[in-house]
Amino acid sequence: MNPGELGTGLRAGAVAAVLSGAPSTVNALVTGRSPLDGVRAAGTVLLPDETSPCRLTVAGVAAHGAISLAWGLVLSETLPRRRAAL
Repeated sequence: MNPGELGTGLRAGAVAAVLSGAPSTVNALVTGRSPLDGVRAAGTVLLPDETSPCRLTVAGVAAHGAISLAWGLVLSETLPRRRAAL
């Protein structure tokens, strides 16, 4: 992977990390639940036996970020190059 592809993948992953949290946050707000429920659920990926909401939130942010960045890198490496849509 060349540096340009690395940067593209990391940017794509960062955008995905921010935007992909929106649906679960909106759903939680509409249904009267905490908007952090989704983040805490993601935290159980790293800390499956943890019960502390604070620790699960921190772990959830880390897990969600790592997964999004990793997929951004995978997709930037495997998808064909073409002109940007925007």
